[in-house]
Amino acid sequence: MKKLFKYGLKLWSINTESYRKEAIRLYKEGLFDFIELYTVPGSLDTLSEWKKLDMPFIIHGPHYAHGMNFANKNNFEKNMKLYEETKTFADSLNAEHIIFHPGTGGFIRETASQVNQIDDERILIENKPYKALPVMKVDFCTGSTPEEIRHLQRRTKAGFCLDIGHAIAAANSFKMDFMKYTEKFIELTPQMYHLSDTDIEAETDYHYNFGKGNMDLEKIIRLIPENSSVTIETKKASSENLDDFIEDIEVLTDTSSKILAKK
Repeated sequence: MKKLFKYGLKLWSINTESYRKEAIRLYKEGLFDFIELYTVPGSLDTLSEWKKLDMPFIIHGPHYAHGMNFANKNNFEKNMKLYEETKTFADSLNAEHIIFHPGTGGFIRETASQVNQIDDERILIENKPYKALPVMKVDFCTGSTPEEIRHLQRRTKAGFCLDIGHAIAAANSFKMDFMKYTEKFIELTPQMYHLSDTDIEAETDYHYNFGKGNMDLEKIIRLIPENSSVTIETKKASSENLDDFIEDIEVLTDTSSKILAKK
């Protein structure tokens, strides 16, 4: 059966051996095409285990929860140390891309300045919701508008990863139609996408499994260009298996089949 997209499995570098074994099995069965690995700081000791998987990787660098914030000039030295660790993962796993969040509570020009000092052409910047989570202790996230992402594209070598749920949340903060808002991001030609279900009226992205939110999945999928790389960023109820991911892939496959049948 023809696949509409290249699917990615999102895992963290500290995930269990059970997840890794499941990933090998599902990759051999053709359920996904690459792993997007979030690199938790201080977990380089796991790198040898990930190398054993022998499959394509995309790396997602640390975000605010682990102390990285490109939008804050006072965070520069810490950001560079975290980048170096992330780079080690990317180099060792031959990752095509390294995804970073643009930052919180700061300025997109500062993000551009720090990304330029890294000067790594593998970097993709991911758009964010506007409303920051309480744990961030700031009022807003940087990089929530198409204009900010376009600024980064013009001022740096960085590419773009479009998170659909983040775009919907940001549109709600700005009282805009979320479909039109998402289309503005797609006009910037993302190199890849993040996809999950969500509450289409909320200002926060909930990373629901497909069918657990109220998003019209078929309508959203039609916005994404065929053959795009799409990481499934949904919740996993078990630390021992990837059954939730399998169900999400089945939903996506069924929805994609309907779309292809109408072409």
